[in-house]
Amino acid sequence: MATQIDTASEYAGAQAAGVAVGGGLISGFMGFVGFFLGVVFLIIGLLVGRDKQVVYIERQPQAEGER
Repeated sequence: MATQIDTASEYAGAQAAGVAVGGGLISGFMGFVGFFLGVVFLIIGLLVGRDKQVVYIERQPQAEGER
């Protein structure tokens, strides 16, 4: 946007300030949204990618005559 400012105009300083403020607000908002989306996707990834619980069931020993 800095290349689009008319430096010869009366309000060139206001244009530059507006570009700086607008760019800062957009960057801040996108950083805020990106941070929370990153947290949400990290939690989802940790919950989906984990190993399922494995349950081992041991057989009872059989007596010799029961086979």
